[in-house]
Amino acid sequence: MGRRITVRKSTMVRPAVETPGRRLWLSVLDLVAPRIHTPSVRFYRRATGGLSQGDEGFFDGERMKHALAEALVAFYPLAGRIGYDNDGRLEINCNGGRGACSRLVPAVEYTDDISAFPLLVLQVTRFKCGGVCLGVGTQHTVSDGMSTAHLINSWSRLCRGSPISSTPSIDRTVLRAGDPPTPSYQHVEYQPAPVMLPTTAQILSSDHSIPLATAVRIFKITRSDLTRLRSLLPVDEAAPRLSTFAVVAAHV
Repeated sequence: MGRRITVRKSTMVRPAVETPGRRLWLSVLDLVAPRIHTPSVRFYRRATGGLSQGDEGFFDGERMKHALAEALVAFYPLAGRIGYDNDGRLEINCNGGRGACSRLVPAVEYTDDISAFPLLVLQVTRFKCGGVCLGVGTQHTVSDGMSTAHLINSWSRLCRGSPISSTPSIDRTVLRAGDPPTPSYQHVEYQPAPVMLPTTAQILSSDHSIPLATAVRIFKITRSDLTRLRSLLPVDEAAPRLSTFAVVAAHV
């Protein structure tokens, strides 16, 4: 049996100040993405400490709304709508969300015209236990998982009274293919993979005079080595959190 969720309020949040009113070109990578909203949910335990009656703490609705309006100034394409250019190609119309933005993630009515879809939908759900769920839906054509995480982290910093640590890159024309293509260096990822096994001639060669094309090395990384590598990483609040794999790969 499903739980009943009561929607107390629904509102449209627009950028805090006027943002560039332009149309953004979309790359081929954007166009092949499914034209749906990717849902995600984040759960938070009940806040500990002495919150006064009526004080919602970090998840105060007005605070979150004002912080989101500030975040949308930097992430202004998410406040726009998807549309078509004169050639029928998809693009982002950065119009500031002129047009209203139940479950844990708000549903989007896909039977409407594509230009009516909000590109970002958010919902804060409060449970009787005091916990909170943040439901997020981002239009996949506009934002992938990393970009959505960037938005949520920036929004969180603004809610805490801190500035955004890094602004997003809006220009997607850097991914536009050249016509004709003019590669400036060799793309090894498009070259044939090296032969990992020796050829018959190399196996039969007793003096091993024919060198192998591929060299193999095994590196033993101890826990103390990992600790020493991590000590070289920046420790300020804006520094990204790197996995052990990323740290070792960068070292090698």
